[in-house]
Amino acid sequence: MAATDASVRGRSAGMGFVRTDGRWGVARRDYFTRITSAHTELLAVALLLERDHASPPPAVVFLDSQHAWLYLTAWQRGETRRMPDGVTRMPREWHAAKQPRVPTLVRLAARVATLADVRFEWVRGHAGHPLNEAADRLASLALKNTSNPAARLRAGQVTAAFLAHWNSIPASGGLPSAVPTRPKPGGRPAAPRVSS
Repeated sequence: MAATDASVRGRSAGMGFVRTDGRWGVARRDYFTRITSAHTELLAVALLLERDHASPPPAVVFLDSQHAWLYLTAWQRGETRRMPDGVTRMPREWHAAKQPRVPTLVRLAARVATLADVRFEWVRGHAGHPLNEAADRLASLALKNTSNPAARLRAGQVTAAFLAHWNSIPASGGLPSAVPTRPKPGGRPAAPRVSS
């Protein structure tokens, strides 16, 4: 199992993921324009799947964004043309090699379409779900600074503390908020649109 989350402040985004086997990752990106939370939440899932590409994907990925969950489940059904507003499907020029590079969310959509065995589960954010809280804390730390060795040490400590809590929850019960739930039909955002 794994959880992903993102934190946005202005034109900067921090992304984080944590897996129950102890692996974790953080990244920060700065943009020229404002970025949506759905976009960054999806980038956090991309971080999990791309950084951890050598190992099999987790069976369950928890995330607290209903919009991101809708895109991921649409992509699993093969609807890979659906993208958040402002995301282009056109390849970009890669600065180092001057070769076209497929945008991250387009790569993510194609990858998710092949992951029929992975279950994406929406959980309520800031409700005490240990993995989601760990991913949230990692995303906040990433937004502040990921290149500082002390920040990376802190991220490792945060991950260890949350995983210790996760592993202490009895398999038969646990926290009421730890039960993954899908968004309620009345509370769902509008369906993702197809972008050209």
